[in-house]
Amino acid sequence: NALYDANKQMVFTCDRPVSEIRDLTDRLRNRFERGLNVDLQPPSYETRFAILKKKIERSALDIPTEVIELICNNVTTNVRDLEAALTKLIAYAELVNKQITVAVARSQLKDMLSNPHQSKITIDAIQRAVADYFNLSSQELKGKKRTKTVAFPRQLAMYICREITEYSTTEVGLEFGGRDHTTVMYACQRIENRIRTDATVETIIQNLIRDIKSKGIR
Repeated sequence: NALYDANKQMVFTCDRPVSEIRDLTDRLRNRFERGLNVDLQPPSYETRFAILKKKIERSALDIPTEVIELICNNVTTNVRDLEAALTKLIAYAELVNKQITVAVARSQLKDMLSNPHQSKITIDAIQRAVADYFNLSSQELKGKKRTKTVAFPRQLAMYICREITEYSTTEVGLEFGGRDHTTVMYACQRIENRIRTDATVETIIQNLIRDIKSKGIR
């Protein structure tokens, strides 16, 4: 109350909506609900990529896109760990005066990278799952048709590939009819924009990812 009366800004975090917090008095619940309530999610692939690119621009190092993608695909939980991974690589490169390559990154960040022996979800598996969801065929996702009924599922599949696999944008593009990496990045950005304006899209993605992972589709 003292902070509130003094017009101080207060920030609270919780793993559930205010309405679902048990053992909270109605008075406090009403006060919390009158404030700004925001659902915080882990940074998306595009956000992680943009953060690293911005930090790299401030350094004098030339870090390959493949290295950035490696970090983005493996460090997904929070920005602090993401920046820590890049800082570790930059410090190593400056110390030994060595170019940062994918091999160097894998060696230096081995404790932060996913277990390479884990079963790997394939692009083909994601294509099949998305195609089934939208009553399409995998070949249609790989094809040249640009109608809305095909283009949106195709972009969605590309986005999921970038979110839950270690494949680079170049590798993803090749599996979608030989498209280039810029097409994949554009598709991911389109889906990212749709997520911001349409909650249904995010629900579809979450359901697909959950199904793919739970079924162990390979």
